[in-house]
Amino acid sequence: GAFGRCTASIEAVLPPNSEKLIEKIGQVEGVNFYLDSKLVVEQFSGHWKIKEPRLGVLNQKAKILLENLLEKLNLSKKDVKIIHIYREFNKIADSLVNLALDNL
Repeated sequence: GAFGRCTASIEAVLPPNSEKLIEKIGQVEGVNFYLDSKLVVEQFSGHWKIKEPRLGVLNQKAKILLENLLEKLNLSKKDVKIIHIYREFNKIADSLVNLALDNL
């Protein structure tokens, strides 16, 4: 489902030795997540309730992973944007996520 993909995407962004990667990249000023699921964007942002218990668990897992990523990047939640984009405009990003998930 969409939350599972969101969680896997965050895990893919956060490799085991991410400190070394962050040192090479330098200071990051913000993180944008582009999601093609309006439901996930609104539930993760806290605007919509999560009725399905399994999605609630995945939402919490994604939030913990995001907090870990922000800590490693020395950022706060105000530096994060979660943006909904329509699926027809997300074909390239969707392909990249699928490729990353296939290699996990």
